[in-house]
Amino acid sequence: EFAQKLGKPCIIGEFHFGATDRGMFTGNMTVKDQVARGTSYADYIKDVLSEPAFIGAHWFQYYDEPTTGRSQDGENFNIGFVS
Repeated sequence: EFAQKLGKPCIIGEFHFGATDRGMFTGNMTVKDQVARGTSYADYIKDVLSEPAFIGAHWFQYYDEPTTGRSQDGENFNIGFVS
């Protein structure tokens, strides 16, 4: 509703789903396993595509974060497209 009222093209700059079956911390949006990650991704993109105001959505990052954590803050989520 907000995007439609805005009257301008919108893009989702960052989203992700992490899974609890990977042995890492999972991220802000947690699902059960890797299959659920794929389903959640597909459902999310379908929802974005169904909204005329949206012109795109960007998955947070290509690779999972390092198990030992990234250097700036130690974050180590299972949120990449690939491990």
